[in-house]
Amino acid sequence: MYTGFARKIGLIDQKFNGKEHPQVKDMGMIHHELHAACAFYNSGFEEAACVVVDGAGTFVPLGDNAIGWELESIFHAEYPANITTKYKHIGVRGPQLVY
Repeated sequence: MYTGFARKIGLIDQKFNGKEHPQVKDMGMIHHELHAACAFYNSGFEEAACVVVDGAGTFVPLGDNAIGWELESIFHAEYPANITTKYKHIGVRGPQLVY
């Protein structure tokens, strides 16, 4: 949907007809990193810690058909394009065994 819209308004190449567009990066599976990148690149800082907290971030497969999701993440960001994960808190539904 985004690719079609971006092509229609002239942000990306009009001639590409494939499913995946070489000028579009799907960041749906790195939801918290996308939040961190948007905040960092609009902050004016050359380097920063980015803390992201939301109720249902990127879904994470945990094995045995269980799915978790990112609740909290901390990233280190610096120019030009270096964002590294320092911490992730993964949430799950139901009781969990702790060993």
